Amino acid sequence: VAKTGGSCAPGCCGTSTNADFSLRLGYSAEDLAAVPEGANMGLGCGNPQAIAALQPGETVLVQGTGGVSIFALQFARLLGARVIATDCHPDVPAFLERNAALAEVAIEYRALDWRQPAELDALREQHGRFDLVLGSDLLYEAELADTLGPALARLCRPRTRVLLADPGRPHLQDAVSVIERCGFRCGVEIASVPASLDVAVHGARGPEQQELFLLALALTA
Repeated sequence: VAKTGGSCAPGCCGTSTNADFSLRLGYSAEDLAAVPEGANMGLGCGNPQAIAALQPGETVLVQGTGGVSIFALQFARLLGARVIATDCHPDVPAFLERNAALAEVAIEYRALDWRQPAELDALREQHGRFDLVLGSDLLYEAELADTLGPALARLCRPRTRVLLADPGRPHLQDAVSVIERCGFRCGVEIASVPASLDVAVHGARGPEQQELFLLALALTA
């Protein structure tokens, strides 16, 4: 499934077209109105309320919060889910704190490098295994293709839903192979999105469109 790739996604900065893209993913106008200005980064794995069947009170892990903060805010505000937001970038805590305060929701944040097994084990010991894991554009370095699958296996249980979005990084096929070897069933959907959106990272594209890969994972053992 891999296409061509490029540098780190510019989705952390947002664009004026993100609201239109969110509507196409399944959010309603009311959903978007409930999200603070600047929280919609236009980069993510679809509308989780529609495709992940999130239940009230479930625990959600967000891996990499720059592009999927809108989802964490929606979960916490609309469904009362417990959201654990994680990232290894030093600028993320202030960004997430601002959006959470504007939305008047409580979101727990933990600095986490999911390439480090000890950090993953500590997270699991504190919060248990998660009901839903979300991630977007996690394969921005080649080495991450080998570490994503084992990281998910440490944090998931058989009923965990995992939803990932990737803009066509060159390491995607390698990552999927590792994920499947770790015991996950992997379904891939390819969505066509406007290339002008910040979701574009240099994936396969025509003059106006590019491909976004949406992965739905289930642990089989």
